[in-house]
Amino acid sequence: MTTIQDRAGKPALPLLVPVAVIGVMGFHRRWVAEDAFITLRVVKQIGAGNGPSFNATERVEASTSTLWTWLLAAADLVTPFRLEWIAVALGLAATLGGVAAVARYSIILNETESSGEEAARAASSADGQAAVVPESAPQATRRYLVPVGLLALAGLAPFWDYSTSGLETGLCTLWIGVCALALVRPMSGRRARLSAAFLIGLGPLIRPDFALYSVVFLVAVLVILRPSRRDAIAFIAATASLTVLYGIARAGYYGTLVPNTALAKEASRLLPRRGAEYLWDFVGTYFLIIPLLLALIQAFILLRRQGDPRTRVALLALPISGGLHVVYLVAIGGDYMHGRLLLTGLMAAVAPIAVVPVTARIRPVRSGSQERGPAGYASAARAFGVLLVLGWAVVAGTSLRQTATGSSGLRLLDEHDHMVGMAKQPHPADIEDYRESSSFDTVRQVERLAGNRTDVVAVSDGPDQFALPGREGVGRVAIVRFIGVIGYALPLDVPVVDLLSLADPLGSRIELQEPGFAAGHEKSQPLVWPIARFARVGPAEDPALTTTRSRLRCSPVHELMESIEAPLTWRRFLDNLAAAPAQTTLRVGSSSELFPCDRQR
Repeated sequence: MTTIQDRAGKPALPLLVPVAVIGVMGFHRRWVAEDAFITLRVVKQIGAGNGPSFNATERVEASTSTLWTWLLAAADLVTPFRLEWIAVALGLAATLGGVAAVARYSIILNETESSGEEAARAASSADGQAAVVPESAPQATRRYLVPVGLLALAGLAPFWDYSTSGLETGLCTLWIGVCALALVRPMSGRRARLSAAFLIGLGPLIRPDFALYSVVFLVAVLVILRPSRRDAIAFIAATASLTVLYGIARAGYYGTLVPNTALAKEASRLLPRRGAEYLWDFVGTYFLIIPLLLALIQAFILLRRQGDPRTRVALLALPISGGLHVVYLVAIGGDYMHGRLLLTGLMAAVAPIAVVPVTARIRPVRSGSQERGPAGYASAARAFGVLLVLGWAVVAGTSLRQTATGSSGLRLLDEHDHMVGMAKQPHPADIEDYRESSSFDTVRQVERLAGNRTDVVAVSDGPDQFALPGREGVGRVAIVRFIGVIGYALPLDVPVVDLLSLADPLGSRIELQEPGFAAGHEKSQPLVWPIARFARVGPAEDPALTTTRSRLRCSPVHELMESIEAPLTWRRFLDNLAAAPAQTTLRVGSSSELFPCDRQR
């Protein structure tokens, strides 16, 4: 363990142990999630020159994390490795970098606390109130930094799992860690302040909901710096610049203000009861009340001992932002992947106690000729807390796993174990590892149904297995229910229609009446919709097909499809820019009879 006196030196072994555990267990449980393959297909489309879309024939933003998508695209361009392994490696490296940054942030906070205590003791001694025994005294106090908060992260299986899932979770961890470090670093020069502004402004590009973190960090920096009004406006403008510029580009390119995944998941709908169940599934499974309660107590101790109000702001910014993000997730109903979206909130909550100082020996304090005795109750409490969290981390890491799948029909899935079981492989990281899965059975079925035909629509959805002649020029179209592994395995020039609507511009705009069984995967569009869009003929006995084709020619649905399918010219870009607000709020009924129809084309 590293002492306060050695704070400028290299990290000691005990501080590295939880980081090493996360790295080793993250790699040991390496995998790529179903939803990650959606992003990887978008990355492949970028590399093929088709733009950042899931299908080459339509502009639909199927990736939640803009920055993660483009980082993968850049890495895929400059490295010879398989894209799946690039995602695994970058995710793990980003996770470890974020954890290390949070540890350094916590060390700096505790250094400030130590300096404040030393100054207070010096002042008391000068006033004649107490005299401190010299360092050479036999019972000299030594303080050690112990990785309490890091242990809270290292003991969680979901934290291991989502470090290599191919999703943006590792990038989220890195960004929060670096932002935390920026709050306690000097920002004296113009260049340093601009760098901090751009860094904080990346939040919405990592995940749209990370705008909450960006706002809290922005307020914290303004309070810490106390700039003039002019400098404050400049800092805010620099923070918002990238998000605003990308927002304009998104509206013009996709014709919408948010990613299609946000529409499909209805990220503004209030479902607090389901969100509370999602939260408890995570907190209750791992008895997280233990590290969270310790974090609250330790943060309170740190807060009281901080003399500088600006340091207090830096301390509070992390748990406040993490708490607000968790409240938002609960309000909108959470997610279907066990614990995933709550990991960053947990890390932010324990960030101030990522490492804490513990006194190994107590030095007596003398006043005149009388000894007051040891005053180490706080340190003793910290030592007890360290042992408590250490024991909890061992139990959580070795024994605690999710067993329930939710109540009231709600699906809460341990996605890692689900994908391992589906792939029949312990480490399903690349697409070849999924060849024995049901998803690859669907891929083979689509290829069999399509055969050698040029314009054909192949439907493979449970009991529905058939092929129809496609409209002229549509090529080979696959209509399936899960598009991650299937979409990545099929050729890039094959449009893959998503019946669960994550990458579908029409299905994502279904107006939900009741919550579905899996958060974020509730907008199951009728099979007749994509058949009407792509097939030349359909089942003659289905009268809904004629109605759907007629309604697809109605405004505003027709304009929506034009905005994503028509060639992208400057005129189309400007038209999309103007139409984006209305197309973002557009909702259609769950059957084509309920489509809005202002006028027909």
